[in-house]
Amino acid sequence: LSLLRAPGTAPGDTLVPVRGVAARSATLRGMGLSRVGHAKWGILDGGFAKWTAEGRPVRSGRESRPLAVFRAAFNRQMHATLDEVARRRTDGRTRLVDARAPERFEGRTETIDKAAGHIPGALNVPHTEAERWLRTQALPRDRDVVVYCETGRRSTIVQQMLVDPEGLNDWVME
Repeated sequence: LSLLRAPGTAPGDTLVPVRGVAARSATLRGMGLSRVGHAKWGILDGGFAKWTAEGRPVRSGRESRPLAVFRAAFNRQMHATLDEVARRRTDGRTRLVDARAPERFEGRTETIDKAAGHIPGALNVPHTEAERWLRTQALPRDRDVVVYCETGRRSTIVQQMLVDPEGLNDWVME
């Protein structure tokens, strides 16, 4: 958290974790920001490589901003325990969304998790298709939504799209 104070990160600032080769690291940084209560963040489309390739401004050396007070607040809405999901998946008020690829959701292949398939009752909204899916489908607004994947990266992308549907064009789809 001192890393957020040092560069002068204020609560209302929009942060853009810059990705290098993989969007995964920037997405996971953004997810971490959300978990400590800093909800305004996005991912630079194409990363620093695309920024420089397009001839956009670059500066060497350190940047400085006045120190800011950043008070972390654990964002309880970003977490659902295994027991909560087990209890809520059949309560009629919660919609589970699996952000993994269809072949993993359907149990045709599994490369990471111990078991193939998905949590019973879940809806498959792959992160790579989420923008199209969310523009053409609707999740009931009167239900809580729990989005999951294997590490949090894919589910974070889908979750952020649900939170900020107007910002869909700002998200990087791999």
